[in-house]
Amino acid sequence: MELVRRLVPRAGTFPSRYTSTFVIGGTSNPDLTEKLASHFDTPAIHLSGKFFSNSETRVPPLSSVIQPGSNVLIVQSPCTDTNNELFQVFLTARQCHQIGCNRIVAVLPVFPYARSDKSEFEGYPVGARFVSDALVVAGVNHIVTVDLHAPQTEGCFSCSYSHIPSTVISAPWLHQLQRNRDVILVAPDAGAMKTVTRLSRLTGGTPSVFMNKVRDHTTGNISEMKLVGDVRGRSAIIVDDIGDSCGTVLTASSLLKDSGARDVSAFLTHGVFSGRAVERINECEEIDHITTTNTINQQDRSTRPSKIRVLDISRVLYEHMKTLLNS
Repeated sequence: MELVRRLVPRAGTFPSRYTSTFVIGGTSNPDLTEKLASHFDTPAIHLSGKFFSNSETRVPPLSSVIQPGSNVLIVQSPCTDTNNELFQVFLTARQCHQIGCNRIVAVLPVFPYARSDKSEFEGYPVGARFVSDALVVAGVNHIVTVDLHAPQTEGCFSCSYSHIPSTVISAPWLHQLQRNRDVILVAPDAGAMKTVTRLSRLTGGTPSVFMNKVRDHTTGNISEMKLVGDVRGRSAIIVDDIGDSCGTVLTASSLLKDSGARDVSAFLTHGVFSGRAVERINECEEIDHITTTNTINQQDRSTRPSKIRVLDISRVLYEHMKTLLNS
């Protein structure tokens, strides 16, 4: 199997201002890489998953593909095999740096180790800062990410960055949804309250409520959840950044239905859906559906019946990158 699969462009398909822009995709999200490259009207370069016999990450030589002085976008959504996928970015960025590329942009819609945004104990490392520093050492000079887990993560970046908030995607979606439904937004915990407040403001003052969630730090499970506000007779939409095991969303759905909500759905920017999350969502009678984005590869889930719906963010990324590369 080839380490690099490159499509040969048709003559005249490159807009002049993007002739030296290359879109390279790691193994985590080939669908998003392809869609982003199509917006630029340039062929995508896909890295195949190859390892040395001792499981060290291997990336292909790019000197015959990438031109010195060009701009490079490295697209990766580290999630299912985070450390390997992250190392693909490091090695690819370093190679592009040594080739002599002009601008090396790491497009990481899901920023790895974003939940390690503070020192939890004395002397404990901040994972997000370490990842950012390593990207800079590799040669990255700009980072693009979507809906960080916490605002303070922005302080971890040691190079220029672009943080695209989830409301850029969720606000237009909610406007469409509000046309024939009496909607109320729900923040399932304190961390989601700022996002819900911003989304409410951008959609003309959509009413909102929040929940007080307490976790058992020994087991990691939710020990208590209380609703603050009235959802009776309304369509409740839970808004959060990450859907991992989806325990928070499913627990909140049951509480909302018990509190009189007409129906319950959710908007989760990053759909991790680990373990039995998808099965649990489909089995849950209290939740109608969950809308997520393709910041994480959802290709398999979008082609089979389930309660998960997927919004494409490639156009949002393209519009931002177009401005960035033209600046």
